[in-house]
Amino acid sequence: LFAVGGGIIQDVAAFSAYMFKRGIPWTFVPTTLLAQGDSSVGGKAALNYRQTKNLLALYSAPRRIITDTDFLPTLSIDDWLSGGGEILRLCITGGELPLKEFENAVNAFVKRDLAVTTNLIRTSLMIKRAVVEFDEFELDIRRSMNYGHSFGHALEVLTNYHIVHGSGVALGILVENEVSYLRGILQKEQRDRIL
Repeated sequence: LFAVGGGIIQDVAAFSAYMFKRGIPWTFVPTTLLAQGDSSVGGKAALNYRQTKNLLALYSAPRRIITDTDFLPTLSIDDWLSGGGEILRLCITGGELPLKEFENAVNAFVKRDLAVTTNLIRTSLMIKRAVVEFDEFELDIRRSMNYGHSFGHALEVLTNYHIVHGSGVALGILVENEVSYLRGILQKEQRDRIL
């Protein structure tokens, strides 16, 4: 099975490949920044069901991922920034060096500089790969990959998906940081830096 597209195509293909004849190998060609910079790695697949986000879910990693950044200039600005939200989340959870790389690249990224964006994709996928290889089924450190997602998913649903996933995650990061700051877990400097 070959799947060419973004996150929804990825989820449907992953689910179908897992269910057909007890699983068949599949290849993913991600065409969105969000899929290229995050979701293509890790094997999580979920479908919304009965008005509930991600109710039907499983792990079904592609056997092969073919990433071609020539798809990216076709994206709308909303889809571009949505992918940036997930890349930001990975750079934050990856530590000081990836966060500094994101900070140094953010202006060129917003201007849709493909070379800078390609480097950010590479960095974010290296972070995600390291986490997934250590904790494939989210029993330990992979839980950190959910940073920003609790509030982000709620924002997606409450706005009837007018706030797209990566943008919801970016907003969710800000909300979760504020809650952490108010509870004394996150320092003001850290909160302000990410804001």
